[in-house]
Amino acid sequence: MAPSVSADTYDAACASGTISLTASATDVCTTVLKNSYKIDLGNDGTFLSEVSGTGNSINASGSYPVGKHKIVYTFEDKCGNLTSKEQLFSIIKKSTQCICEARFGDQPYENR
Repeated sequence: MAPSVSADTYDAACASGTISLTASATDVCTTVLKNSYKIDLGNDGTFLSEVSGTGNSINASGSYPVGKHKIVYTFEDKCGNLTSKEQLFSIIKKSTQCICEARFGDQPYENR
């Protein structure tokens, strides 16, 4: 398993965050590999539809919901040999700056 990665989100709705998810591979016999990846949001064993392509790199970077997730990267050579690697990733909810306002008499008081 690849090292886990995480990204903090300061999304005002605390719903999602952006993370970089990439993988690459090379093969002695195959110049251009087939590739695919699938994502398990919530790391509960249920994967979204697999995304397939060609090339020696995968870029699944994007916005994902807050929580712990898993991605499985797979590369295939022209002989049908497959290699896969799992990676856990997390989108961590962080507090946004809070602005508290109070009034003392007629004068506003702001605490930032």
